[in-house]
Amino acid sequence: MRPPRYVHVAVNYTQVVDLQAVQQAIELEAVDWMRYAPNCYILWTASELTTIAGRLLVPASLSRFSC
Repeated sequence: MRPPRYVHVAVNYTQVVDLQAVQQAIELEAVDWMRYAPNCYILWTASELTTIAGRLLVPASLSRFSC
């Protein structure tokens, strides 16, 4: 496992999204996190970006985001 680092996650909402599902996905992968805008988060995580992406895309039905 890699050491933890900061990861910026920006979600592009093109449809109605369950924000609780997004938050739950983030909580599963981040040791700590903060939301600083309606669609932007900073995570302290050791997870790989592909893992975070998979958690966010499926339960929240997101079509696009960037890390």
